[in-house]
Amino acid sequence: MVAPQLSVVIVNYNVRYFLEQCLNSVLAAAHSLSVEIIVVDNASSDDSAEMIRDRFPSVQFIGNTENLGFAKANNQGIRLAKGAFLLLLNPDTILQENTLRICVEHLTEHPATGAVGVRMIDGSGKFLPESMRGLPTPLVAFCRFSGLSALFPHSRLLNRYYLGHLDPRQDQQVEVLCGAFMMVRREAIEAAGLLDESYFMYGEDIDWSYRITKAGYHLDYLASTSIIHYKGESMRKGSLKYIRIFYQAMVIFANKHFGKQAYWYTWLLRLGIYSQAAWAFIGPRLIQVLRLVVDAFFLIAGFYLLKTGWELYKYGGSYYPENYNYVYIPAYAAVFMVFHALHGGYRRSLEVWKWFRGWFWALITLLIVYALLPELWRPSRLLLLASGGWALFYWLIKWVVRSGWPWQKVPVTRVLIIGSKATSQRLLDLLEYLKQPFEWVGYMDPDDPNPDSENFRDWSVLPDLCRSKRVDEIIFSSPEISVSAITQWMTILGPDIQYKMANETALSIISSPSKDTRGEFITYRLQQNLQLPHYLVQKRLLDLILAFLLLIFFPVHIWFIQPKKGFWRNWWQVITNQKSWVSYAGEDPFIRHLPPIRPGVLDPTSKYAKRASLPDTLHKINTLYAKEFDIWMDIEIIFRGFKNLGHG
Repeated sequence: MVAPQLSVVIVNYNVRYFLEQCLNSVLAAAHSLSVEIIVVDNASSDDSAEMIRDRFPSVQFIGNTENLGFAKANNQGIRLAKGAFLLLLNPDTILQENTLRICVEHLTEHPATGAVGVRMIDGSGKFLPESMRGLPTPLVAFCRFSGLSALFPHSRLLNRYYLGHLDPRQDQQVEVLCGAFMMVRREAIEAAGLLDESYFMYGEDIDWSYRITKAGYHLDYLASTSIIHYKGESMRKGSLKYIRIFYQAMVIFANKHFGKQAYWYTWLLRLGIYSQAAWAFIGPRLIQVLRLVVDAFFLIAGFYLLKTGWELYKYGGSYYPENYNYVYIPAYAAVFMVFHALHGGYRRSLEVWKWFRGWFWALITLLIVYALLPELWRPSRLLLLASGGWALFYWLIKWVVRSGWPWQKVPVTRVLIIGSKATSQRLLDLLEYLKQPFEWVGYMDPDDPNPDSENFRDWSVLPDLCRSKRVDEIIFSSPEISVSAITQWMTILGPDIQYKMANETALSIISSPSKDTRGEFITYRLQQNLQLPHYLVQKRLLDLILAFLLLIFFPVHIWFIQPKKGFWRNWWQVITNQKSWVSYAGEDPFIRHLPPIRPGVLDPTSKYAKRASLPDTLHKINTLYAKEFDIWMDIEIIFRGFKNLGHG
């Protein structure tokens, strides 16, 4: 068998929809070359494996049972590869049709070049500076993490990490290439060795680039072709976890290559990273704390003014005990805020009925507790109800301010679709199905000869069209529009417009607003409640409350629950967060596609007299449970399966 010219190795982890479009673009770019594609999956919990087997049978697939990291997984693919050239490619990338040909031709014509990279843009059309980088020496690393490189982006000295003094529109010889797209000749791999597996994530491309140059080759950056890099990885840059892992990678690199300088390198690096980590930790939490402080202030101030006003009106002066101000008022505010949070009040969602439900249960809880208190500790039922009224009024005012209603309209995205009329209709159906607020401007299909009032057809009018129609978002149909045209227009139109790409079936759309945000996808799969933090908090609280009640009333219920030994084992596992009282039916073979939760004592089938056993039926029941979960569903399942709390 003749060896292929090029082997493409892609390491995938839970980015199924990005991977699908990536593979489509690789196949489109490989039309004039002999190419083999190897996908190494690091134990993804989505249906990436099934998608590859069904849609890309020619792709060689390696499925790992655990996440081995980027370096180990790539080495698995490299060992299997047979091509004269080898491309490491991220699954969240899309290639132009000429990308592979240009890179292979360059390596063929320049035997001194060990590896090449290309110009990368993000999902908004902006150039990604990591397309070409400098070696992270101690000074370079310090400037990078202290923020000096951002303050002086074109400085040869202070922004050497991103080579800010070089023109990214020209081919360049560089020191480090990005592992998202790195094409290497086989001789360079044999001279430099495989990727260093001491790196789990980040840094391995820097290490490999350095070893390839030490082996006598140079690295070239090619500006004549571009790829889109959507940043689909699961770890958000700027997060504490990212900073920690990247720091560990840089320490490994320093100890390996800088010898005696490694101590000063890590010291300078630590200084820069600590400042970045401090802001990464404090920044988001500071905003959250400020929101809580503002809510607490307005609630407490309102409760205090109600109390003072009622005293003056009814009694002509002070009447209620002094502890009402510093015990009852803060307690009322705390209860309303806790229930507000449990019902999603601090999420971005503006679903007012959920906020109202949180307020309602907070008021009911306060009234029940108030009724159980001794007469001496009950200052005023009227003030409690009035406080509830103020809390409701405050939440509604807050909702009005956030949503802009009724003085402002809810922002509607004006969408232009570039693709055929049939594709446009499928995409419109998808957006309407997902209840996306949008206004359709029209579609553009330059290849359609038939006149249509909704088809603008002419590419040359696109900039003026976007301005005159105030287009907010463009959805490209990637199979019908070349990636070269897409990247060109993204660059021309600029970052003020959001760009998305639809797959060939127009049943899913991928996007990434900027280089700093994780890539997103939308599809016919709906959001499931068990993906949302406040529902998970509710579920955990129900587990603990029920465990507490079962402990108190065990002399009564213990006669009904069998087996008793099993009940106490389950009770302890729920308390220690090893189990939940209710979870998925464990026999479901597709359970990995659902939001992860603890295993359960009972499951949704427990409420049926005849339990389901067919895999498809179990998966449908589990999917419905994940999608429509609320605590009342768990309460019903527990009530119906109460005697079985000792099983599981």
